Amino acid sequence: MSQPTSQSAPLQRCSLPFHRLTPFESVREQFAERGVIFEGAIALTPSNPSFYSQVPRIVLMPIAQRHAITITLKDQRPRISLKVRGYKDIRLTALDNSGHCLAHCKTFRYRYAEHDKAPLEELTVESRRTGGLILESSAPFVLESFSF
Repeated sequence: MSQPTSQSAPLQRCSLPFHRLTPFESVREQFAERGVIFEGAIALTPSNPSFYSQVPRIVLMPIAQRHAITITLKDQRPRISLKVRGYKDIRLTALDNSGHCLAHCKTFRYRYAEHDKAPLEELTVESRRTGGLILESSAPFVLESFSF
């Protein structure tokens, strides 16, 4: 007979299944069971070939006339990775549960020309205290994947 231990099992890496969303679906609580809530996001399949590598697939984008996606995390994770695409800088701000900034990072788009395909870049936050994220840019961008 095995004895219960006080150690908790290590958290496994998880990628949110954006492929289960439908184009033009407003994204909010679809991933709540995984501890992730979105605000200001819509699912779509990019029609512009600059915003995908080989074949178009479902991604998230800020809803019309907005330049940011806000993400609330119910469970704190030690590492969060977001893969993004766009032509201008894409900024990621990590907040604690009180709304205080824990970290800030960004992509560096100035080295790309708009006639080239928008490159896929990864933004990563490593902090066990992250309670929320703000992903923003001054130009259209897509969130291709979200893993923790």
